[in-house]
Amino acid sequence: MSEQKNNDIEVIDESDRDDDRSSMDKVVGSLTNEIEVFSQAASIYFGKFHDLHQGSEAKKKNSSLSDILTNAHKAHKAAWKHICENSEVHKENERQANRILPKSAIDNFHRWLDDSTD
Repeated sequence: MSEQKNNDIEVIDESDRDDDRSSMDKVVGSLTNEIEVFSQAASIYFGKFHDLHQGSEAKKKNSSLSDILTNAHKAHKAAWKHICENSEVHKENERQANRILPKSAIDNFHRWLDDSTD
């Protein structure tokens, strides 16, 4: 009797790995985009704060400290406006919030950001 040899061949299904890879690429890409938006917002904040501080300093001759909170508030608004306009995560959060919050809540937030009197 001859001895029969069985050779098992393992088949690796790469299709699942491609899906995993593309999902991971999407997550990493989204995260990278959000980091970019937030780092730009930080740059906007500090740039705006710097410009406002210099303007206060020029007007008040070394007494610009009284404007520091107002300037910080304006800089925060500029940074948040950038995030609202550029962050996909923020846009999704707003879509979700619109489902449970009154429309006026989101509208009030956008009016606050657009308030040119600040």
